[in-house]
Amino acid sequence: TLFFPEDAGGLDAIGPTGTMHIVFAALSSLATMLTMLLLGLWFQTDPARRRLGVYSFLSVLVVFVSGGLAAYGVANAPPWAGLAERGAIGGFLQWLLVISWQLSAVAAPSAPPVQPAVGRA
Repeated sequence: TLFFPEDAGGLDAIGPTGTMHIVFAALSSLATMLTMLLLGLWFQTDPARRRLGVYSFLSVLVVFVSGGLAAYGVANAPPWAGLAERGAIGGFLQWLLVISWQLSAVAAPSAPPVQPAVGRA
């Protein structure tokens, strides 16, 4: 949606750029939720990561609900529409942060203990 900014004035003043913004925003939202769902299913296959799967499912639910509210907000322009849009984006970003943090903690190799040199001066 970087190259297709949202038109000012809501749906009443929508042009080709605003239409493309809506199309690309919808596609990226669906791809984001599908990614969260598929990774949640993958996490469920590993007993050590099962909690990340549950967390992914709860997060995709938050993104789905707030994204639906955001879509409603685009069509009807209530005063809280911007908050719903940021809720969907924030839901994905917090999921990404937590998953990245957890996976980097699991994948980070621990350094072998340093043995003191014996007999060296």
